[in-house]
Amino acid sequence: MIITTTVEIPAQRIADLLTGLFENNASDWLDSVERPDGAAIGHEWYSTGEALVQLGWHFTVKFDDPDEAEGTLTGSKRVVLADLEAALQQMANDYPDDFRDIVDESDDANTADIFGQLAILGEVVYG
Repeated sequence: MIITTTVEIPAQRIADLLTGLFENNASDWLDSVERPDGAAIGHEWYSTGEALVQLGWHFTVKFDDPDEAEGTLTGSKRVVLADLEAALQQMANDYPDDFRDIVDESDDANTADIFGQLAILGEVVYG
């Protein structure tokens, strides 16, 4: 039997995952992140849920495209709220231990990297 339930993930938890993704060394496939308003880059804008909400839940990332030669960093994607929601759902389905770590606030750099790959690439490709 499978039971489906709904879990609320607050905006700050998503901000925490993004901070882990953008600031950890495990995500060497990720090159850079750009604010949607073009303002100077600083970690404050993605480290608080309130700022993400104010900026409309979207940003652009540059990354190592898995379909290109490694290290070329030619990939680019505008990440929107639907991508983040889909990544969380996919984690709940396919990576339940990591998803539980998010809910329990015991996530780490690996959890953030899985979340980021799912949101940006649609699958876990690296690591």
